[in-house]
Amino acid sequence: MLDEAIEMPFKTEVLGMEVTVERMDLTDDNQIIVVYSRSGSSRAFQF
Repeated sequence: MLDEAIEMPFKTEVLGMEVTVERMDLTDDNQIIVVYSRSGSSRAFQF
């Protein structure tokens, strides 16, 4: 849903480190999930 409104992937900074946001989604209980990568490793963050 969110990735339809924002062009993916895009680069940004998190805690001073450059990351590439690969995917974003909104869960049924309105939590935002962001999947990002840095140095070849992918991680997910939920808030």
